[in-house]
Amino acid sequence: ASQDYGVYVGIQDTELHRSNLYNTLNEWKRISYTYTASANVSNNNWSIQIGTTNVTGEVLVKNIQLEKGTVVNRYNFIENGHFDGTVNSKSVSNWGLYESITMSTDKVVSSGYEGNGYSLTGFYDINKYLYQNVNVSGNEGDSFVLSGWGKHIGVPIHGLNKSINTQNSYERSAK
Repeated sequence: ASQDYGVYVGIQDTELHRSNLYNTLNEWKRISYTYTASANVSNNNWSIQIGTTNVTGEVLVKNIQLEKGTVVNRYNFIENGHFDGTVNSKSVSNWGLYESITMSTDKVVSSGYEGNGYSLTGFYDINKYLYQNVNVSGNEGDSFVLSGWGKHIGVPIHGLNKSINTQNSYERSAK
């Protein structure tokens, strides 16, 4: 049975392709989605997301990465996916923050020995996301894995959709 709340990752070309919703209540879980580049990528711009649906409370995300191929590798197309920056700062290098409601609780946080993460405070029917422009090269049929870690501290509430977006330019290489 599919659940209607949790953390997801997704890639949007002409439509949103996303993972199932993962229940990360009070525990860190790796969230991932494998995407195969298709001919319907008409404008070569992707929106890459890691976010939550139908959850209120604190949403923590960290270690965001986009890799080419289906095998884990060292190259990450996303800059500063570990949110290196000043703890308690709202801004972090290589990321922008879109928010319709300004919250002082949205900030870089220390997630212990595993480094920094970003904390977004969720409320019913509020949309927020971090975004970043990323250039990616590849061909039709190439696979990409988008992943990150997520954890939420709160309760499922219908209607909340907060996400981290990465605006992504996809360039086809002529080979």
